[in-house]
Amino acid sequence: MVNQTNKHSVLIVDDDPSYRSILQTIFSDGSYTVSIAIDGRDALQQLQVDPVDLLITDLQMPNVDGVSLVQEVKRHYPATVVIAMSAYTDEERYRTFLSNQPCPYLPKPFRRAEVLEMASALLQQSRASN
Repeated sequence: MVNQTNKHSVLIVDDDPSYRSILQTIFSDGSYTVSIAIDGRDALQQLQVDPVDLLITDLQMPNVDGVSLVQEVKRHYPATVVIAMSAYTDEERYRTFLSNQPCPYLPKPFRRAEVLEMASALLQQSRASN
């Protein structure tokens, strides 16, 4: 559920278990409640039950990919802040998506500080505008 407290909820979506684990560890400082999903389909099912403040998703995944997931989240959960990540931005589909979508992008591999700074800034900006 999108929270009104200081603790933010984050949903990490990636088909790669190592990236899910890395991000889960990064956000386990006590400032966040963390959920994980293995692909976009799993994420959409979770969001129907419990919307989140922040969604971090890989773009390239099976079933429902990150591009489709971001579009659905922006349509149905506009208060959710979204960060897209990928190691494959050289692919035309992702370049086009990132250039046309107002969605912050995090290249893989990333640094812990980079992720936390981006998330914090976006959540503060979102809270200030609501």
